[in-house]
Amino acid sequence: MKKISAVLLLLLLLVAVVSVGDRAWVSDAAAQSVSAPKKEGYHAQRERLISELQLDVQQQAKLDSITSAMLPKYLALSGLTPAERKSQRARLTTEAQQKINGILTPDQRATYELMQAREESASPATAARSAASAAAGS
Repeated sequence: MKKISAVLLLLLLLVAVVSVGDRAWVSDAAAQSVSAPKKEGYHAQRERLISELQLDVQQQAKLDSITSAMLPKYLALSGLTPAERKSQRARLTTEAQQKINGILTPDQRATYELMQAREESASPATAARSAASAAAGS
């Protein structure tokens, strides 16, 4: 029971970090959704990964372990300037995604890459960059 409570506490801390802007390991699209009226955070992202990747119980435990290990790194970002935080958040995102890739089967990895591409293309920041690139090319 104590282990479950500790995991829940870590999850709550991660949700708190996500809600204040340090959404390091989730994609831009998922991070944007936290600010949107429909609240999404770590729990929704975790459930999406479990569902779409069909993670087994061992993989779910490893995902939770990765999140727990990454949490202190995200919390450390709060003392940085916005520019430094953005740079470090990108680095941590890559690190977390690599760790997640490490627990996946080859088929799950392919699906995870598609999920990331889909989320990236749905990101308002990506859409703005694409529009700016198109305008510059005109």
